Parts: sequence; structure tokens; C-alpha cells
Amino acid sequence: MSEWDAFPTVNKPTDSGWDAFPVASAPAPSGQDVSAIAAAQALPVIGAYAPKAAGYLRHLTRGGTTAENQAQIEADIAAYRQQHPVASTVGDIAIGSLPYMAAGEFAGPAKLLGMSGRAATAIPMAAGSGAAIGAADALARGEDPAHGAASGAFYGAAGVAGGKALGRVWDAARGMWVDRPRIPHTLDVNGLPVPVRESVITGDPATSGAEQDMLGTQVPTAVQAERDTQAAMQQAHQNLAQQLNPGTTGTTSLEAGNAAIGDLVAQEQARASAEVARILGLDQRERL
Repeated sequence: MSEWDAFPTVNKPTDSGWDAFPVASAPAPSGQDVSAIAAAQALPVIGAYAPKAAGYLRHLTRGGTTAENQAQIEADIAAYRQQHPVASTVGDIAIGSLPYMAAGEFAGPAKLLGMSGRAATAIPMAAGSGAAIGAADALARGEDPAHGAASGAFYGAAGVAGGKALGRVWDAARGMWVDRPRIPHTLDVNGLPVPVRESVITGDPATSGAEQDMLGTQVPTAVQAERDTQAAMQQAHQNLAQQLNPGTTGTTSLEAGNAAIGDLVAQEQARASAEVARILGLDQRERL
């Protein structure tokens, strides 16, 4: 009996000259919980190295080579995905979307990923960034970068287009069932609360881009809120004009200023006339 008999073999055609030769078999699933590692595989680019990184950590803590541990982990991941298709898919979506959620908090990355701005610019940006990420991810996983770039561009553009379409549907539905102003933030302008956009309060460029997109696409709630803001600002200006000239109603600040100057001129003329009369009166008495 040969020592090769202890290993599994793959039969070859009898006319090839080889009866059989040994091959390495994948390890059987161990039943260990690898759900976190499986979900980490969904991270763009770096997810490709999750099993290898986990194999190295297991080598440090439990022994065995990194390659052996990686092979065991990959076998456990395959078994986990087969036994729990729904849970593994949910985990992939939850973990895989984390980098995009974090990037959305910053104006620059959000714009590059097509998360802000008008659809005409956001969709091409999403397609371009999706293609770059898809190519890099495919390359890291040993797959075809061209196919990864095409898939990334398609899903990036489709995601932004679908998100904006759903946003319009959501705004319309919310306007039907919820009776509240679109922009609840206010600023005190000359004692009058003026409704303003959220970006005026937060200073967030991404929020400002989304608001501009809503106004550009004539979302009803946003358009009405903009009208409310303009009306309130006009009223605040009128209040200021009345405060500058409380004796009149409906005058502008320029008119109020001119009226004040006229009053000062009249007072100065009266004072000068009185002074001239006084001097003349003194002169006459001296002559007498």
C-alpha cells in the first residue's frame, strides 16, 4: 500500500497514461460562527482580504498557519451562506453600505459619490466613482476589473437615479398626509421669526445641494417654504422702515432718512433766524 493511498484522488481518463494522482481537499465546515467575517467580505476592496486577515489573527491566537486557517474560514463562510441565505444577505447590505454612509457625512466625498446635487451631475459622478470602486474591488478579489468597473458604474448610476425618484415619491406622499412646513428652522430678523432652510442653520453643503435640487425640480413643499421665507423677509424689511420713521406708515428707510434731514434743516433755519433777530434787537437798543 502506497502512502498516497491516504489522500483523496481524482480519476483521469485511462488513455491519458495516468491512473490517478493525489489532490488536496477543502476542509469540512467546523460549525464556528463566521457571520461577522462573512459580512466583512461585503466591504468594498478591503473586504476581499477579510478571510486572510481573520486567518492570520487565528494563527496568532490559536496556532496553525495562516493559509490553513484561511481555508477553514472560507469553508465555514460557504457553509454559513448556504445555510443562512437571508441573514447573510442582510449582513452584506448592512456592512457593505457603511463606508458610503460615512462618506455621505462629508461634502466632498458625498459629491464624488453622487449623493448630492442635481440629478444631471449626480448620476454621472455616481457612475464614475462606482466604476473606479468596482474595478479596484474586482482586482482585489482576483476577478476581471473591466467587468467590475461596468457593474460598479451601472449600480452607482442606478442607485442615485432610483434614490432621487423614490425621494420625489416620498416627498409627495408626505405632503399628502403630513401638514407641516418643509423648513421648520427660523431666524430672528428684527424681532420677526423668519423661516429659513436647514442649510442656513447647519452650514452643510450637502444639505444645501439637496435643497437646491428640490427647488430645481419644483418639489411643492420646498417651493412653498421658499415663498414663506421671502414673504417673511419682506415683512421684516417693512417693520424696520417703520421703526426708522415711526411718525409715518409705509415709508422706506430712504424716505425716513430724508424726512429726518428736512427736520434738522428747518430747525437750523429757525435757530439762525432767531439769532439774527436777537442781534438786530441789541443793536437797536444801543442806538437808543
